[in-house]
Amino acid sequence: MSVTINSPVAGVPPIPDIWTTEVNFVDTTTQSGSPIDTPKTILFGAGGTSGAGIISCDSSGIFTLLKGGPLFIKNRFRVGRTSSTGVSHIFIWAEASFNAGSTWTVLGNPIATTLDAAADSQVVFDGAFLNLPKTTLLRQRFARSSTGADFGDLIPLVPSASLITYGIATAPSAQITVYKATGYSYT
Repeated sequence: MSVTINSPVAGVPPIPDIWTTEVNFVDTTTQSGSPIDTPKTILFGAGGTSGAGIISCDSSGIFTLLKGGPLFIKNRFRVGRTSSTGVSHIFIWAEASFNAGSTWTVLGNPIATTLDAAADSQVVFDGAFLNLPKTTLLRQRFARSSTGADFGDLIPLVPSASLITYGIATAPSAQITVYKATGYSYT
């Protein structure tokens, strides 16, 4: 089995004509980080299967590679808090399972952010180039760390009614975009 991980490449867009968008999954609900030091699987909406049938996501946030091959995965998370004081540390990381979910392995390094005000929020990006076999399971996880205060969630931001009339959508709490290699034959 071959696993290739090159990260972090935060915010780096795929190169046109080399990478093509395969699917985009979005969640616009608040995802609680409570209780402290307890990893939570990040949700990406109702899920579904990508157009070319390369990857699927279920409603519990578990991705299944239906075909193996090179992928670029770009993540966007809106981390924030709406009350309380103290510095919070939020960690986000990816995991893979090569045995149908019996065991999970952390991929690459985590991304982390610090929230230090009662109404603080930040958008964090991360991405990775992966080359994984079909049937691999993937998930994104996050947790509040006990090295900080017990506050902080993945939170959406709803635009004003006026902005909605211009077609501005809710800023998601979690978003993942999967890109496939242009011209590659996925099997």
